[in-house]
Amino acid sequence: MDFPWIILAGIKLHPFWNPSLDHHPGFAGFGQSFSLETPYTVSDMADDLAGLLDSLEIEKTVIAGHSMGGYVALAFAKKYPQRVSGLGLISSQAVADAPDRKEGRYKTAAEVAEKGTVVVAGAMTPKLSADVNVQSIVRAVIEKQTNSGVIGG
Repeated sequence: MDFPWIILAGIKLHPFWNPSLDHHPGFAGFGQSFSLETPYTVSDMADDLAGLLDSLEIEKTVIAGHSMGGYVALAFAKKYPQRVSGLGLISSQAVADAPDRKEGRYKTAAEVAEKGTVVVAGAMTPKLSADVNVQSIVRAVIEKQTNSGVIGG
C-alpha cells in the first residue's frame, strides 16, 4: 500500500521544500503560516500535524523530518504511532539535546527576542552552504520569519 509523504522542514527553512512533494506543512510563525505569541512545544507541533492530516483525510503517512522537523516527526510518531508507516530523520537526532545544547537554544531565543531573526540568519547561513549566492538567499528567507516563530512563541 502506498502512503503519502509528509516532509517537515527545519524550522527556519520551510520555504525551501520542493512543492512537488506530497505535503510540506509549515510550522506556526514560519513561511505563510500564522504566528503565535504564546509558547508552544514540539508536542504542540505534533498535534498540529495530526490536525492537518485529519483535514487532508490522511490516516497514515510516511514522515521525514529535517533538523527541528525531525524532533516534530519523532514527537508525532510517539503520540500517534498508528498514523506512521515510515519515519526518516535528516540532519536530526533521536535523542534529547544535551544540557549545553539546550542552553544554547535558550540563549539564541533570548537573542532573537532582543535583536531579531538576523541573529539566527547570521549564525546559520555559513553552516548551510559555502556558496555566497545560496547564503544570501537563505539569509533573506530566515530574516523574513517572525521572531515569535523562531523563538517558539
